[in-house]
Amino acid sequence: GLEQAILPRDLTLIGQFSLSKNQLSSIEIPEKVTRIGDNAFASNRLSAVTFPPSVTEMGSEAFSENAFVEFAFPPSLKELKSYILENNKQLLKVTIPGSITRLHSSICWGCTSLKQLILEDGTENLYISLNNTDFKDCPLEYIYIGRNIADSGISEIKYHSAFDDIPTLKKAEFGNITKIPSYMFYYCENLAEFSLPGTLKSIGWCAFESTAIEKIVIPESVTYIEYYAFESSPNLREVDIKGPLRALPVGIFADCNKLEKLTLPSTISKIETGSLSDTPIQEFRCPDDLVEIGDNAFYGCKNLERIHFNDKLTHIGDRAFQN
Repeated sequence: GLEQAILPRDLTLIGQFSLSKNQLSSIEIPEKVTRIGDNAFASNRLSAVTFPPSVTEMGSEAFSENAFVEFAFPPSLKELKSYILENNKQLLKVTIPGSITRLHSSICWGCTSLKQLILEDGTENLYISLNNTDFKDCPLEYIYIGRNIADSGISEIKYHSAFDDIPTLKKAEFGNITKIPSYMFYYCENLAEFSLPGTLKSIGWCAFESTAIEKIVIPESVTYIEYYAFESSPNLREVDIKGPLRALPVGIFADCNKLEKLTLPSTISKIETGSLSDTPIQEFRCPDDLVEIGDNAFYGCKNLERIHFNDKLTHIGDRAFQN
């Protein structure tokens, strides 16, 4: 039933379960504390906590089952342990500092009101464990990603990332990142607002497949895009690729059944298999350097009326313009 705790100034460790299962509503962590143990403040009524810059370690479930509305981790941490904020039912916003290099599984498991997740800018890549780390039980509407998400273990696991298949997600913003890993926002079917930063160099497999975006501008900095990056995005109407891409990847805009306007750079030399299949484009002008149109490239483009070939084109693949 403890409602208030004033901790000693010289305290350096708050051990596991130290103050769990009480009625604390706020706590100030002393300036010399470096470690907060597992479940240290679990099952209280905390809505406010003050961290000193000395805290470098925080255990699993350290602040689980409390009453936070917003929670910002201290900028001295390097790692977030599993279930650290589990079952904070009133939690709306979580800020993860740029010092964090690793997120373990399900840090916000059971946070059924969480709408905003901020991954602050930082210099090191952020590694997110894929074992139930996802935020699928959180009604996230907004995500800010300020640094690269390490794609080790992501591109190899089909249809799975920390942020895929979140039906409530509407908006994503990016800091000065250089890559978007595979399946990053796969099947976030209401994600309608995002812009790609001018520092971006690569976009992974199916990164934005089946999202609700209407217009995409791919900046000049992007030199590499994996297969199916924007496939089956039902609201996509306009695409403008600024970067010096050499190929339009396999299936990149396949089944985007409202795509009408496509601007490609002159550097495109190959349109790969099924790149624009089953889209409603009416006219296509071959880029200056295009030499090959791959199999099924325009398969099922029932509205296609005009094609302007260039003088360099040497190959048209099987079923390129079938149906």
